[in-house]
Amino acid sequence: MEDGRKPVLPNKVFDCTLRAVIGWKGKVKNGMTLREICETLGVSRRALQGYEKAGLVTASGRNKYGHLLYDKDAEMRIAQIKFYQQLGFTIKEITRIIDAPEAELRSALEQRVQKLREEKTEMDELIERANQIIARLSEKTVSKKSYFESGG
Repeated sequence: MEDGRKPVLPNKVFDCTLRAVIGWKGKVKNGMTLREICETLGVSRRALQGYEKAGLVTASGRNKYGHLLYDKDAEMRIAQIKFYQQLGFTIKEITRIIDAPEAELRSALEQRVQKLREEKTEMDELIERANQIIARLSEKTVSKKSYFESGG
């Protein structure tokens, strides 16, 4: 800032790296309407209303037409919530971790990444098994029924 003060982010963990990961571009000036924020961040109106109901985000005010407005901090927070949901956190879990100390957030993220790795391994194994079935079904001598009866 020009007066020598440092800009303050709503969450210290939400740094430039995380902004880049979730694609936050900081488009809000004086506030965005519900429709605009939903379009910009790719969240549904219903999802945003759910975030509000859970106490995760609040509108910063209303415009002259009475439409809810969301400021830059709200936009960042919504982007953060969406990122956590993409990782597989539930709204209840996000409520617990979003304002948690860095160590608690780091632990939750590490655990989630481990779970995602395990799920990826399981998916890779399923894909490999499906490819084996496809290859065997392509052979004219092996019938679909006999392959599944033999247990693959």
